[in-house]
Amino acid sequence: MNFEQIEKRNKAIMDNAKRWANDEDCLPLYQLDVAILGEVLKIKIPKCFHHFHYSEGPTHIKTTGASKTIWKTLDKIRNKLKECKK
Repeated sequence: MNFEQIEKRNKAIMDNAKRWANDEDCLPLYQLDVAILGEVLKIKIPKCFHHFHYSEGPTHIKTTGASKTIWKTLDKIRNKLKECKK
């Protein structure tokens, strides 16, 4: 993957995440998406995120554990995304 492809992928993830944060129609967020959002938004993603499977919206997540920590982290991501300009 070259730099242009990486930038294009990251922009697509950010655009989808902004729709996710506003509870609009979007693709689910997966672990890779959250990891990239953490880097871009400068939010530390806890190790327990290996329990995270996906989120179809700010009020719906699929996990196998550590749900409270995952909810808090997704709330931080959502708040930061809402601060970003469209």
